[in-house]
Amino acid sequence: RAIPSSRARKMPTAIESAIERCEAALCDALQGGAACASGEVSLGADGKTMVSSRDPDDPWADEMTLPEWVKKERCPVSGYWMTKPFEKVCPMPDVFKGDTTYLNLLNPIIGAVADAKEAKATDAGKAAKGDKPDDGKKADKAAKKAAAKAKAAAAPAADEDPLELLAKAKLVVARVAEVGHVENSDKLYLCQVEVAPGEVKQVVTGLRKHVPQDQLQGARVMVITNLKTAKLAGQLSEAMILCGTGGDKVVLSAAPEGAEVGTRVFAAGAEPKAPPPKECKSKFWDRIKAQLAVQGGEATYAGKVLAAGAAGAVKVPDVPDASPIS
Repeated sequence: RAIPSSRARKMPTAIESAIERCEAALCDALQGGAACASGEVSLGADGKTMVSSRDPDDPWADEMTLPEWVKKERCPVSGYWMTKPFEKVCPMPDVFKGDTTYLNLLNPIIGAVADAKEAKATDAGKAAKGDKPDDGKKADKAAKKAAAKAKAAAAPAADEDPLELLAKAKLVVARVAEVGHVENSDKLYLCQVEVAPGEVKQVVTGLRKHVPQDQLQGARVMVITNLKTAKLAGQLSEAMILCGTGGDKVVLSAAPEGAEVGTRVFAAGAEPKAPPPKECKSKFWDRIKAQLAVQGGEATYAGKVLAAGAAGAVKVPDVPDASPIS
């Protein structure tokens, strides 16, 4: 069932407000602020675990109080707040990007919950009038429809030109100029990456447990430079280093020999029809990532090899075919 227009108009504002409250609460907790002082949120002994008996931005917060042994712990790679002990790792690392944009995924959930509550209220009204109430099937149908809609939004459209979609991402050859460590983290590197001659961007990456520092230092890699900037562990990240992942193995993408820093990476044999937008929206990047994979040790997109102009293909060695790139 469609969400009533009045609630549909209010929902984005409500979600944005929830995101802002969540950001403020998390930041305050990490800094030992008022939320900690009140006992509503506290930090564990490791200084990185947020312990809370209640999540004020949970749609079911009014109906459920979490036991004291349930803890919130930040995933050092994605920034997602895991619910321990139920989540040992970030469940969808390609979705969570180190900021709170993932909370927008609650949109269909909030809508489904609102529909269920409205259906319950309607049934109560019918019962008061002596009418036969609904059996809950309409609410279930609405929830399934909302979930299917959210899933479809991340999938490529049947009539979508994959090259036009790829053109929205500014993929370039880059050089990792400096590699440092993020304070209070054993999983994050703080990098200065040259993405064009004379242009350096700061990148926070969770490669510390996968790629040795001396291997990352000076590496020539493929990066995307026009994603929305994000903060990881309090540090601004302005780009993303792309890697291939095969099982537990993470391998840096490798720019071809002779490719200059700043060279645009695109499907081999094709040229983008327009310059990339200032920002590649997450809905586009999610659909692009779904079509990035390793084939024969090379980076591919929708089955086409990714190349840095005439210099040749971007390599991703030593991971199995069909391994994702992100």
